[in-house]
Amino acid sequence: MKITIQDINKMEFDKRIDFLNSNKDDVLKMKRSIIKISDVFEMPKYGSKAKDDAIIESNTEKIHVKVVANTALWIDSQLDMLLPDCWKKSITERMDMIPHLHDHIRQIDAKVGEVKNIYGQNLTYSELGIQGIGQTQALIFETDILKEYNEMVFNQYKSGKINQHSISLQYVSLQIAINDKKQEKEFALWNQYLPMSINPKVAIDAGYFFIVKECKVIENSCVLFGANEITPTLEINIEMPKTDLPQNAQINNIPEPSKRALNYDYMLSKL
Repeated sequence: MKITIQDINKMEFDKRIDFLNSNKDDVLKMKRSIIKISDVFEMPKYGSKAKDDAIIESNTEKIHVKVVANTALWIDSQLDMLLPDCWKKSITERMDMIPHLHDHIRQIDAKVGEVKNIYGQNLTYSELGIQGIGQTQALIFETDILKEYNEMVFNQYKSGKINQHSISLQYVSLQIAINDKKQEKEFALWNQYLPMSINPKVAIDAGYFFIVKECKVIENSCVLFGANEITPTLEINIEMPKTDLPQNAQINNIPEPSKRALNYDYMLSKL
């Protein structure tokens, strides 16, 4: 079936529901067959938090960032609502194989750093930059962003200008919820999961949404626009190089034999 979610959403509401009722198995099959990446939509304004603003201009080569790659219970622009821990099995099995890239370019030179940890963490709505009282689980990446990998991306992270992220994923367990009483199973899913959503209006306007119970995480990318808009950079920890330290705080790392080689009295005594 050569049809996209965007094509379905262009249909009039009643025709859309009828189409989904008649083709739900094919729609799910189509979704499972693709690797999902970011969509384009309006850029939100969320701020990241640098650990120490005073050293933003330091001559560092590496910064450590904590970013939100995705959030559970948010119905995104592709009508997907990921459930908490849907990524748990994937990151347990593939932790060392999930890179941090830019713009979903799956090439070696698209790496922006080295991933140090991936995990789920409960965050409040305010920590994610959205209004309301509550919390949800976020998929967190902690990455050492390296200047030598991509200087432009490095500088954007360093200055706190990257606040959108997006994962590529494959659906493992996927269901469709439809707001139609004639569809017993899909309507039951609608009533069960819609109240859990952070932004239910998206699904109400569409008349349906997808429930992702398990997914395989392929990679995380910093992007200009993401399918899930609440994916900010939470922390930027900047490691100061020794040359940025005060003179009396310099650390001498010269090995002992080399120190002697620099001592002229010692050298002359050995002639």
